[in-house]
Amino acid sequence: MAASSSDGDLTQNLRDQFLQCKICLDGLKVPKTLPCLHTFCADCVAYYIDHNRLDSRKFSCPICRRHIYIPKNGVEGFPDSFFVETLNDVLSQSTAGGGGERGQAECGICRFKEGKVNATVLCVECKIALCGNCSEAHNDAKVTESHTLLPLSQQHGCLSREHYCRVHRGETVKYYCETCNSPICLPCTFLDHKGHEIEEIKNVRQGFMGEMEAKVTQAQDAILILGSARDDLVELENELFVRKEVVKTDIRRTMQELMRNIQDQEAQLSNEVDVCYDTVALGRDRQAVERTIF
Repeated sequence: MAASSSDGDLTQNLRDQFLQCKICLDGLKVPKTLPCLHTFCADCVAYYIDHNRLDSRKFSCPICRRHIYIPKNGVEGFPDSFFVETLNDVLSQSTAGGGGERGQAECGICRFKEGKVNATVLCVECKIALCGNCSEAHNDAKVTESHTLLPLSQQHGCLSREHYCRVHRGETVKYYCETCNSPICLPCTFLDHKGHEIEEIKNVRQGFMGEMEAKVTQAQDAILILGSARDDLVELENELFVRKEVVKTDIRRTMQELMRNIQDQEAQLSNEVDVCYDTVALGRDRQAVERTIF
């Protein structure tokens, strides 16, 4: 019981920390991540922008107050938070009970179209249960024709979850829609993305990995260039500092010399004034004596 209570507390803490919108204080719905990495409900962000925008182009994040520029297509332009959606799915599964699914499995395609239809096979690659009709369509589709279909009695735990579709809850992401530039699940290929250019995500991932490696290499080269430029700036800053101190020293030396010259001139002028005064005063004294005698 103590362990169960501890697990429950941990789950609740995770929900409070990562799955709660800090605007509506409710569970995140269609989570959108801002450039500052704070996540809110899409509708909450739209409402907040309408009432708190700084101007037509930007607003401040409700948490960190960073200025956020609004995408051209509005809130939809902010990326979805697959981390939040995946964490929510994982926590939902953990609270639903640790045992495997009981009873007859349902077709993962038909439940989005016709309702509950009993499944007969499992696609190992897609990790989805299919009925007879959907398994035939699965074999006929170019993108899934090479997949392995096993009777449900032979699934051996193949329904382990990985990344989840943000549209069809509980469905793993196994494909990539080139038309929409979006990772999708198997039901997406028959519904929202029917007729689009679709590839298996493992194949697309190789291309993305190549692009990422090239970008990493470019970034590393840029880091070296920026590091060299930074060192040059530091050296220039040190040189400017030394020059500044030399100029200040020259200014002090010049001012001291000027002050000495001024003081010398002051002393000389004061002495001349004293001499003049003494000469005039002595002359007056002589005249006074002479008048007295004569």
